Amino acid sequence: MWTWDITKLATIQRGIFLHAYVIIDLFSRYVVGWMVATKECKHLAAQLFAETVARHDVEPRNILRRAQGGDRRGHPRGGQVGAGAIEHVAAQFA
Repeated sequence: MWTWDITKLATIQRGIFLHAYVIIDLFSRYVVGWMVATKECKHLAAQLFAETVARHDVEPRNILRRAQGGDRRGHPRGGQVGAGAIEHVAAQFA
């Protein structure tokens, strides 16, 4: 079972941040996929998932999407990185 998160990383320039996308295996606590980007975007999250799924030979039928009621900031669905990112990845394997 994997989980994922996006964390803001401060740079040496005031007000400029990078975004670390990380996918972690819950049982082993191993980082199975990661990327650093200059923006937070559902397309980048989907790209990371697609690459990580391919790298680890995960069968498409084993991909399960579990979304909560909102995005990571507590906003209703449809935020920048919300439930649609996983749906996008799953659709690529359908």
